[in-house]
Amino acid sequence: MSIEMVNIFDENQNLIGSAPRDQAHREGLLHDVIHCWIYSPAKKQIWFQQRSATKTAFPLYYDIAVGGHITAGEDPTEAAIREVYEEIGLQLGHSDIVYCGSLRKADYISEGLDREIGRVYLCIAEEPQFTLNNEVERMVYVPLKSYLLRFETESVTAFTVTGESVDISRNLWAGAMSREFEDFVLPHIQPVGELSYELKPVCEDLAILSTKLDKELETVFGRTELRAEHALYNTLDGIDFCVIAYDGSTPVACAAIRPRESKAEIKRVYVSPTYRGRGTALKLMELLETESRRRGFKQ
Repeated sequence: MSIEMVNIFDENQNLIGSAPRDQAHREGLLHDVIHCWIYSPAKKQIWFQQRSATKTAFPLYYDIAVGGHITAGEDPTEAAIREVYEEIGLQLGHSDIVYCGSLRKADYISEGLDREIGRVYLCIAEEPQFTLNNEVERMVYVPLKSYLLRFETESVTAFTVTGESVDISRNLWAGAMSREFEDFVLPHIQPVGELSYELKPVCEDLAILSTKLDKELETVFGRTELRAEHALYNTLDGIDFCVIAYDGSTPVACAAIRPRESKAEIKRVYVSPTYRGRGTALKLMELLETESRRRGFKQ
């Protein structure tokens, strides 16, 4: 049986050599992998795999459609094409997938510490016909709208290829519960129009977005009672003004200022998932800073 070799990188992501995959995991060596998302645009469906019960890491968890290690010296796009075919049986060419960027991640697994550079790809497939290998239990899809709201709900309803519904709780997602989709993939499948920004006092739109922020904080950090020490400072009491971003007439992002003597404290920053990774928060900060200076705040 041949030893699987992977690329090894330093902390600046410079290639410095290769090592067996098991050693990379055992010693926490930084190596690269591919993540391939599969999207069916006509029906607005995102496809995920349920990992096999025999997998060492995260058995029976739900994850990105395809993920796998890049062999030492292998072109990342060729690795993505190879892994998609090996795991789920789709035959792709270079024109069938789009490179979306890369990210760093680390997970403790049974073999040690898995430190990865994820090369993120998108495959557009309207009616994918899967042939699964023994690493994949089954494929399911989640409607795009439902997936974008996953941080605000206890579970997400997915559907098998035969239409059977499956409720997937938050603790059964592996990497697919990160923000990778919004940050890297979504801009390629759902362009956002020009947003408008309005300076306002405390208003209903700020309250609506603030409630969404609290729901997401509950998902990520625990329920309100577990965050009681900080929750006291996350109300709208004492807010002086805010900036709301609108897509048409729909509020999609917010940030606010609460005065603290001569200082302006930034509060209640929230950007709806669809609009993240596109400079929305930076624009909010620029407008808050400009208005705070105009009102005489020193810091």
